[in-house]
Amino acid sequence: MTTAEITELEAEMQQNMVLQGFKIHERQQQMKEEPDNLTGWQAIKDYTVDWPE
Repeated sequence: MTTAEITELEAEMQQNMVLQGFKIHERQQQMKEEPDNLTGWQAIKDYTVDWPE
């Protein structure tokens, strides 16, 4: 690999890490909101925790 290729790869890796961080942040916000919308014990019991694709 050339220095330019390594530099480009590093930039792409950093961009992907930032994008993944935003996805995680959005999911955390969604996870905080979801329980607030649950009404009743059955809704709480039926609630499935997951990471949607």
